[in-house]
Amino acid sequence: MDFKGVSAILNKYGEQITNAIQTRLRQDDTYASGRTYTSVDYDVDGNELEIYYSDVVNVLDEGLSPNRAYPTINSIVRWMDAKG
Repeated sequence: MDFKGVSAILNKYGEQITNAIQTRLRQDDTYASGRTYTSVDYDVDGNELEIYYSDVVNVLDEGLSPNRAYPTINSIVRWMDAKG
């Protein structure tokens, strides 16, 4: 059941949440190539709001878990080039 106005409210919150995540990525000086920044988005399906983003956001927030592979040398070099 889709209550009147719920989709509009969810769209409003989806935009606010994605803007907040993107703002934090810029403020934390973690913005390099922009791929992680642009991966942040949302979708409203009926009465459900889904926020999605690259796994990199979780790594930036929580760090790498011990059982997770480290970044490759090439990805580190691309990041360094993007950061200048």
